[in-house]
Amino acid sequence: MYISMQGNWTIRVTAKNAAFKQQFVVQGATSGNGTYPGTVGAADVVVNGAMWTLNIQNNPGTGFQNSDARIKFPTKVGGTYQFQIQSNDAGADQDFDDLILTCITPAGSQDFLAYGHVSTYSGSCLYNPCYRSHFVIDHPDALERALKNPRIREIIEKYYPERIPPVIVNPNPPDPGPFRPIMINLMDDRQTPVRMADVFNIEKEEKAIDTKAANKKATENISPEKTLKFSKTIELDSKVSSVLAAAHRDIVGIFDNARFGCSVSDGKNISLNFEEYDRTTAEKLGNPYTGTGERRNLGFAVTDMNGNYIFHYKHTLSDVFDEVFTDFVAGENVAIQRLPDLIVSIPGTTVGAPVLYESACYFNVSQIKRIDICIPASVIPKPFSCFNGNMIGALGNVIIGSNQNSTASFAFAAMDRNSATLHNHLHADGRITSHNVLAHLNIDCAAWAGIVDVKGCLYNTQRKATDPIIAFYTIRYSKNMSEPFSSWNYVAEGYMGYLFQGIGLDLLPKLIGTYDTVPLKVDGGPAIKVPYYLNVEAQIEAGIPWIPYDKNRLIQLNTNIYQGTAPGTVYFRMDGYDAAGKHIPGATDMIAMFIDNNYLGFSLDDVWFDADGVNIVKAECNLYRIKEAFLNSPLNVRFKACETHPNSVFQDHYDLSIGKCGTSAGFEVKRLGSLIPEPTILHGDNPNNNDAHGCPGFRGTADAGKFGDSNSHQITFVPLPVPAGKWLEPTESYATVSIGLSASKRTTNGYGAGANAAPYSISTGVAIERLP
Repeated sequence: MYISMQGNWTIRVTAKNAAFKQQFVVQGATSGNGTYPGTVGAADVVVNGAMWTLNIQNNPGTGFQNSDARIKFPTKVGGTYQFQIQSNDAGADQDFDDLILTCITPAGSQDFLAYGHVSTYSGSCLYNPCYRSHFVIDHPDALERALKNPRIREIIEKYYPERIPPVIVNPNPPDPGPFRPIMINLMDDRQTPVRMADVFNIEKEEKAIDTKAANKKATENISPEKTLKFSKTIELDSKVSSVLAAAHRDIVGIFDNARFGCSVSDGKNISLNFEEYDRTTAEKLGNPYTGTGERRNLGFAVTDMNGNYIFHYKHTLSDVFDEVFTDFVAGENVAIQRLPDLIVSIPGTTVGAPVLYESACYFNVSQIKRIDICIPASVIPKPFSCFNGNMIGALGNVIIGSNQNSTASFAFAAMDRNSATLHNHLHADGRITSHNVLAHLNIDCAAWAGIVDVKGCLYNTQRKATDPIIAFYTIRYSKNMSEPFSSWNYVAEGYMGYLFQGIGLDLLPKLIGTYDTVPLKVDGGPAIKVPYYLNVEAQIEAGIPWIPYDKNRLIQLNTNIYQGTAPGTVYFRMDGYDAAGKHIPGATDMIAMFIDNNYLGFSLDDVWFDADGVNIVKAECNLYRIKEAFLNSPLNVRFKACETHPNSVFQDHYDLSIGKCGTSAGFEVKRLGSLIPEPTILHGDNPNNNDAHGCPGFRGTADAGKFGDSNSHQITFVPLPVPAGKWLEPTESYATVSIGLSASKRTTNGYGAGANAAPYSISTGVAIERLP
């Protein structure tokens, strides 16, 4: 795995303790790219560039391959910063001294280093465990749990009243935006920390001031070592109020107790984006952190195999003057550099996707600063383990068991991917049952719907060094198993990733597929141009600096493309090819997915009394005014909650409820025209719709045991006992009757509910008033 670097560094081979040949590769730099021998005493390599990578490689006799590499934290040595990259090759020892590089960069006043360890935390954490001076909530789930604690809720209501979630009345609310962390200072009532400042003497005062006034850009050309000399660090605002001291003592106690149940792990191979943050006017006055101030992108870093990172960035003289003249009035002969505030975020796993996580602000970061970062484990894509080496290894979090279908056989034994060990069963027709705890999915007999991540092993740990490497792969699909493979359609969905070879300070978007430039010998035939994807997993092993999120994710299938006119089984076949376009023997897998993109037919069309204008009068807002003798009249309801296509049998249940003035009083229910009470039509499900019973399915109100078709149907309610029961008791003059309908559908994208699973929910009602 590569080590991410930024800016200018000199690379020196410090030690070699290995029998295998060693080398290191620099990529993505402005200057210094190349492959260099791992020889002690070789000339130093000078590298410069906004973002670039360094790979240490070894050759065990089968060609060079990546070594495991880890970084040591930097130190200041004289006028430089230095750190080591230690590596472990393919030999039997695990001592990380096979090749050691020392990286050196000048420690100028513009050169800043942030470094530290990234952890992921999970469990019952109410707060981010990496912050010691602030109580930080940085995830919606943590906020939800924290609000259940009365004392924490009281504090959040005081400082962040706008963050208290409202009561959700929309059953299908829009997707939430990025979660902005909540920071509560545990030391005093000031919600942004004391501003610290390094004070410098300007030794060439006249030149610096004139340059700034004339041309800000030109100030970057001034050598800061010659113009500024560090004097001291000062506190810009030292007034502290103790108004809320008691409340803080409460939350400090909660802070200590809330650590129980937190689990913390290394955050390996995580991409980090660093931004410099400027406080808003309100924040400068001591109000809570909002995250809405101006930002400046500083670049990216990737953690190593142990979760450690080093990030090198510039805080130029121009930035210094911006800070000084924006936030502080300098004296005649003194310039004050306010230290930068940093925010760290994790970009989305695909191009254009929203950020996965954003940290709270790290205030007043000094020139070389250790920043340990804790990230909720739930926001990091779960790495896929190639435990069985299958080309198609998982759909979302659902691991596909059994053997790889290397012959693309339609035989039941080849297509039915059932694993009692994994508690996952991908049926031969593509329905899915999953009860694997690690999949966080507990579902029987479901269809696929939405965006489905297909993950697999195209360069797994079980391969031999001499095995051919899959360079490209194709995916074909068909709904007809009788159709020859040569007639199948090719999956051609665009799929993008990121390279750590920035355009300036941004990651480089890179197409993973599809391409058609290399002709492929499909099914052993002549080479032809067809859509294919790059094997990112193999390219990472070869040193290509892909951002390593989900390196085993091969495609994101949009099920809307493949269903066609009707829900049904779609067969997907994957084939691997070498760099010359030749199919690699055994590099084939095929599965079935039952795709159902249809939504339920779901409506509560109308609720009404048959008004005659004399004895039953309909007024405004669904108010019915009814004479005493007609208060036992039936209330009509028309509804449906069902599958609408004959192939769709994936409804989980439906429920129709009725209540009077918020209570569930007794009512008799009948179908229209029937004399037989039928309370069972208010609820529907199939308790035998599970793997053990062969997934018979359920169609809701369209099921044969209910109404038998997908139309809306009318039923009636009357109060019990019939016929003496009335909608209004003698003591009542007014009442409301509410009707609610809910349902859900068993579809999934491999992580949770599918795009059309809902839950579906709707309600309506009538008001009743006695008519004299």
